[in-house]
Amino acid sequence: MHSVSYRNSVSIFLWPNAAGCLRTVLLAVLLMALASGARAQVRINEFVASNQTGLTDADGDRPDWIELFNAGGEPVNLAGWGLTDNPDQPHKWVFPAVTLAPGAYRVVFASDKDRRSAADELHTNFKLSAEGEFLGLYDNSFPPRLVSGLAPAFPPQPADVAYGVTPDGTWAYFERPTPGAVNDMASVFDRELETPAFDPPRGFYDGPLYVRLASPDPQAEIRYTLDGTEPTETNGRIYSDPIMLVQPRAIRAAAF
Repeated sequence: MHSVSYRNSVSIFLWPNAAGCLRTVLLAVLLMALASGARAQVRINEFVASNQTGLTDADGDRPDWIELFNAGGEPVNLAGWGLTDNPDQPHKWVFPAVTLAPGAYRVVFASDKDRRSAADELHTNFKLSAEGEFLGLYDNSFPPRLVSGLAPAFPPQPADVAYGVTPDGTWAYFERPTPGAVNDMASVFDRELETPAFDPPRGFYDGPLYVRLASPDPQAEIRYTLDGTEPTETNGRIYSDPIMLVQPRAIRAAAF
């Protein structure tokens, strides 16, 4: 009798002339390899980490969202898979028994509402940080295997801009998010513009004050707000001249 070690934990015993048993073992190994290949085709395809005016959920809220895509030719059951923003907790949020067909998309809201009904919207038990953090999709193997992710962290995310995968496998910003559909390559831009510089610098000042804003990119359009809301391409005033403040106000500015 001969013993063959397999996957560091399982021993398979083969008796001489046990050809039928050997064929069974080889078939099992082949099926495991095919399943692993199918899992590898599921990926995080796009997400929005600062959803201000975009996709709404069933409650009418605008939480952040994560889109999965099955790029393979086989359906994949996601039961027991995990989404997480913490690499030390691979299964921080666990999928119910939902199947992702070949070429199909599935949007999961990163809302901290923790909803797992396969027949309804899916909501994780965590939110995304627009400042950037780890994001990973793990399968249901033991130990869990990272199938798709951004490590150690995805870059800072502007409001209402998606971060997604391009056809060549690289990540890029998309001005037009497309939840549940192919990523819009016509809206790709290379990078997030740097935060405008304030002159004088941020701080507390007494009396009337003129505040100047500047961007390192001469083609950038600067928008600012005085009511505490986040400036976006459609929200805020376009900066052109120094801003005069006669009383304490909070200025928020962004470049586009």
